Amino acid sequence: MQDESRQMVRQAWLEAGLYNLNDPRLQSFLQHFEHTIHGCWPDLCPLVRERYAEYKEQLLTPIWDTGQKMLRLSVIQSLAPDHNDELEIFQRIIQRPDVNGNPWELEALMRVAHRRGLSG
Repeated sequence: MQDESRQMVRQAWLEAGLYNLNDPRLQSFLQHFEHTIHGCWPDLCPLVRERYAEYKEQLLTPIWDTGQKMLRLSVIQSLAPDHNDELEIFQRIIQRPDVNGNPWELEALMRVAHRRGLSG
């Protein structure tokens, strides 16, 4: 499952055009992602917070947009309720039209988010 999740994240970022952007810092992160043998988004989130915070929304949005329940859950679980920027990103992401998600899955995910203190 871990390899499948990594592949879905990679594909989401490819489709979002992140690999084609002429941004050395973003490309540095993506290269790290390509070469790391550990996990997926939850494993990389601390690195993003520490070194690539300005890319959080660019990286999270395509993952959420896959509509994949497990990827969305990993986004919710990786966000820190005590980081205002992450709360703001989450609010922007969930307010957009959800064309790829299943309404009842999204409702369940929002309950998880609420329990984690991510939504009002």
